[in-house]
Amino acid sequence: GVSQGLNTGGFSNWPMEWSPDGDSIAFASDRDQATKNIYPMAVDGSGEPERLAPSDRLQEIASWSSEGVIAWLEAGDIWALPPDGDPAPFFTSEAD
Repeated sequence: GVSQGLNTGGFSNWPMEWSPDGDSIAFASDRDQATKNIYPMAVDGSGEPERLAPSDRLQEIASWSSEGVIAWLEAGDIWALPPDGDPAPFFTSEAD
């Protein structure tokens, strides 16, 4: 029942998704560069957000599944990161 602000840094920090357990959020941010990338962060404010899959292309969070898979859009492609794996393209397209 207590509100708490989170220091996400950057100028633009949206959209965002909650983790399945409600302990974290992942959001698109321009905090480290001009192009938005995805950053997970604990909602208790511990630790700093770190880039999920560094890229020079625009990323926007799409979902965080109950199995823990984070999916995002990146320049017309859909990428996914399973909790115990590496980021990989799920769907690629020549179109934006």
